[in-house]
Amino acid sequence: MTYDEKKSVILNDPHAFLVFFKVKNPVYHNSNIFFRDIQYNILYYFIQKEIKATYKETEKIANELVKKLESEGKLKQISDNAWLLIYPEFTTTAKSA
Repeated sequence: MTYDEKKSVILNDPHAFLVFFKVKNPVYHNSNIFFRDIQYNILYYFIQKEIKATYKETEKIANELVKKLESEGKLKQISDNAWLLIYPEFTTTAKSA
């Protein structure tokens, strides 16, 4: 599989990746996420799909995903390596007593 094909797996369906990310990590609407968490979860996502990828490839794809989600207003950078996830689909509801 070429790099562009690997990249398209993530960038063409970021929602599927974010759902996978949420299953593996406690991430919710308005929570902080870190670049390396995104990168390593891309690697894990590929492993689950039996797609071989290098560290360098997952780093590049993570950078492109962050740019895409920032442009869509789903991530807001809060430091050099952290973003606020603005994803209402991941809003939790308070449990009643």
